[in-house]
Amino acid sequence: MKKNNKSNKNNNSGMEMGNLFKIVLVILIVFGAFYIFTYYLQKNKQMTNVENKPNTITTIQYDEILIGNLLNQKEDNYYVLIVNKSDYNARYKEYLSKFSSKGKFYYSLIDNGLNKKYITNTSNLIVDNIQDLKVSQTSLLKINNGKIVETYDGNSSVMEAFIKIGK
Repeated sequence: MKKNNKSNKNNNSGMEMGNLFKIVLVILIVFGAFYIFTYYLQKNKQMTNVENKPNTITTIQYDEILIGNLLNQKEDNYYVLIVNKSDYNARYKEYLSKFSSKGKFYYSLIDNGLNKKYITNTSNLIVDNIQDLKVSQTSLLKINNGKIVETYDGNSSVMEAFIKIGK
């Protein structure tokens, strides 16, 4: 009788090993199916994103500067227009592109939070140290060799300067 009992134990452990192998195989198949499904889903999503995007060229904009950097540009002679964003888009953007052949033009937006410390109620535009510069409204500065040599404060004065530059 003992042989029979031992044979049953071997037979049961063989069945248990077979069941364990089947369970592991099923788990691997399920994970494999999920992996393949996810892979194709991601691939199709990337394809539709590529197909839906129009062909655009990314350009880096170098003409907007911070007020704190307006004396540190690479050119010897240039202009910096300090203006709020709505006026820039509505009026001055066209002038800057129109007069770009007359010299280099940069602009700095008053609305930019990084320019906040230079914005006050009264302007102080002719300075040697950029930390002393204060702007209250739209202004145009002519820079020559890192120094402010001409200033135009207010929309009408800036427009007159553009007329003068255009001649």
